Amino acid sequence: MKKVLIVVLMMFTATAWGMPLDTQLERQVAQQTQVQNILPHVACELKTTKGYQLMPQEECLKNPAAAQEIRLLQKFVEELSQEVQGMSFNTKYLGPVNLSEQIYNQTFLVNHSWRPITVRFMGFGPEDDPEFDYTQPGYYPAGTVKVNMTERAFDVIRLYYGDILPRYGRDGQQARGLRGFVGMVFFHEMLHGWQLHTLPVLDYKRMGLEKLNEMLVSRQPDAKIIWGSQQIINYEEDANVFSYQYTASVLEDFKTFVKAFETLSAEPVFFQKYPLLADTFYDYYLVNEVAGAEELMQEIARGKTLDTFNELNTYTYRGQVAPLQTWADMVGINDRIAGGTPCGILETQVRGKYEYFMNLSVPEWNGRTADNPHDSIIMDTIRSIEKSYPGLPETKEAALKEFKTFEKRCNIKL
Repeated sequence: MKKVLIVVLMMFTATAWGMPLDTQLERQVAQQTQVQNILPHVACELKTTKGYQLMPQEECLKNPAAAQEIRLLQKFVEELSQEVQGMSFNTKYLGPVNLSEQIYNQTFLVNHSWRPITVRFMGFGPEDDPEFDYTQPGYYPAGTVKVNMTERAFDVIRLYYGDILPRYGRDGQQARGLRGFVGMVFFHEMLHGWQLHTLPVLDYKRMGLEKLNEMLVSRQPDAKIIWGSQQIINYEEDANVFSYQYTASVLEDFKTFVKAFETLSAEPVFFQKYPLLADTFYDYYLVNEVAGAEELMQEIARGKTLDTFNELNTYTYRGQVAPLQTWADMVGINDRIAGGTPCGILETQVRGKYEYFMNLSVPEWNGRTADNPHDSIIMDTIRSIEKSYPGLPETKEAALKEFKTFEKRCNIKL
């Protein structure tokens, strides 16, 4: 029987791998270094005749709706900043970062323009941001690094101020649990901002579909793009490990918030007030988050080292880059065969790559069905990722073409 799927929020790491949680996620009591009247910087997307346009804070404040959004988001980020003074994390790939300082270095906004993402997920940083330019890795507005919270995440913030605070108070477990949940999203994305500010890279999602297709058709892998695309996944790995630990550290409060959500969402007008908290939100982000965090705590108690993705996030993140990696590897293998390398020497290696690629890229692979809850969420994730990233379907097709070339040349059925 398949193991119950562990799901810990996909979107956002430890000072020593495998050590107890309280030493992994340091919450040092440090003297506040920010000047009291300095607030986190917030921008917005304003709707224009050309669609949504990114605007700096001073322009946003001239628009009543955007100004309200700015103030609420800024207020929430400021609340988070008061709770995490001195919080630092030692990433596996880039070393230590003081996340509490990043609150005042980076710019936050609510994304409205990327519809498939903003109504489903909770946030994204420059690792997924179509507007990120790796040649301008400064923090917005001087550069293109910024933290995008989604409309769904903003509905959670509205819930915090609209119902959670009035009913349970700021110090109630329900409020602390919600702040912990959304805080994990913020810090996850801030970590990405710091990563791509510290070591910016270019990946296939930002090279442009025309150039990507040229590379695929020419069968000439660009080493810089291949490396950059993998580095983005390395950044995601660090951010996800941080998220697991952060969630575990606020688990009891978070569970209390989930119970409050169950009570509130039974009220007739609840989903009219917070429409983006309907549909998949409860199961995907609350029920599975609790289950994943509880299993995480059990694994910590058994001595497991937490340094990589959980099951679902393997599909979410490695599924983004596996087709490109596989394509580049298979181009090299097929070229070797064309140059005279015997097929039998490479067959086992190719079969391994084929299984890895198909598992991460094809929803129905290996008998997965929508009737199985474990399979269904994996299948839905694979489809959502493919729809969200231009160039991913084309890259999958190119990888499959290379596998077919191998089968034909070697008279081997994969």
